[in-house]
Amino acid sequence: MTSPQRSWADATRLYEFVEKYASMGEHRVGTDVDHDTNALFADELTRLGASIEYQRFTFDRYVANTQVTIDGEPVESDALYYQSVGVLETDSPYTAAVHATEGDRTSADLDAAITAAENAGAAAAVIATLNPLGQLVMPNRYPTVVGRMPVVLVPGRVADDLASKPVHLRFSAQTVAGSSTNVIATFAADNADAEPLLLATPLSGWFGCAAERATGIAVAFALAERFAGRHPVVVVGAPGHEILHHIGLQHYLRTFDIDPALIVHLGANVALGVRKTPDAPLELAPSVTDPHHIPAVGRSLFVRMDESRYGPVEKALATAGLAPILNPPKWFGEGQLWADASPAPLMSFVGITPAFHTPADTPDNTTSPEALATVARAVGTAVENYLDQS
Repeated sequence: MTSPQRSWADATRLYEFVEKYASMGEHRVGTDVDHDTNALFADELTRLGASIEYQRFTFDRYVANTQVTIDGEPVESDALYYQSVGVLETDSPYTAAVHATEGDRTSADLDAAITAAENAGAAAAVIATLNPLGQLVMPNRYPTVVGRMPVVLVPGRVADDLASKPVHLRFSAQTVAGSSTNVIATFAADNADAEPLLLATPLSGWFGCAAERATGIAVAFALAERFAGRHPVVVVGAPGHEILHHIGLQHYLRTFDIDPALIVHLGANVALGVRKTPDAPLELAPSVTDPHHIPAVGRSLFVRMDESRYGPVEKALATAGLAPILNPPKWFGEGQLWADASPAPLMSFVGITPAFHTPADTPDNTTSPEALATVARAVGTAVENYLDQS
């Protein structure tokens, strides 16, 4: 006899999904891992009773191979996407160490280092990405080849060796025809005339993306399960977040014609956990209440809705340590796309950690069963409190 499926309210099930997602590999859009992720997302929503629509989009996918050795020892490396194509090998790359990202984009320091390398007449640049964890950090990029010198990124932990020891680089890169698929799941309800609850989550990213991506997807499943049948629900899963301007969601919004009761955008690091000391247990990352500032660590929640309906929502979210920014002057990332696409009430989650856009974003480093369950419960109650006022 087949055992019944556990509820998505179950903390262990939420965490097991995060582990499964992270174990699939690098979740870059257009890759086999991306295609498998889209299928997994659709399968889970189908099990909950949704009907599924697939929306294919195409783009120029960047494919690179890099090999870097320092004093003859190989080190982890990756190309700065869309910076250059072609084949190159050199023993004399320009080297530097900089903070490579501002938020999720290429930093001014990285741009300046690339310009300095070009001014020095170097054939290529190898740049260590300074990071509190010593990690390799990847910035989001637009899918248009810049046509400049090859730039290869290596972890910040090798910065000293990069500056003082012999460096050898092999680089090859090209663009190929790429495609991926938005997944749109629809749950019918008895009150079919009601405006739908719209749940949106990105599906792809640079590495395993345990907190960045998988926690939001897991919470989306929990919310879909909680409201399916009681209220019309539409779930939008869009790959391509790491390729600007968030190409999967951008493609979906070109045909967007829904008038939702509420949009819940489960962006980055929805159930992000952090440790106060290396040996301390994971706790939910602190809430950030400055709409103009991106800290090193934290979770932000931006909310657009009438203040008269906000109180019960605010109270529920506080149980997950969230202090939302009500009716913000601006939004971050995909939140801005949703804010521009619809005047509907909107909740948009975003968070950041030193593991963001690095291989260190693994389940044991960045989330926990308790964090996931706490956030799923709080957000579900907040949504319920809002819809109950309709």
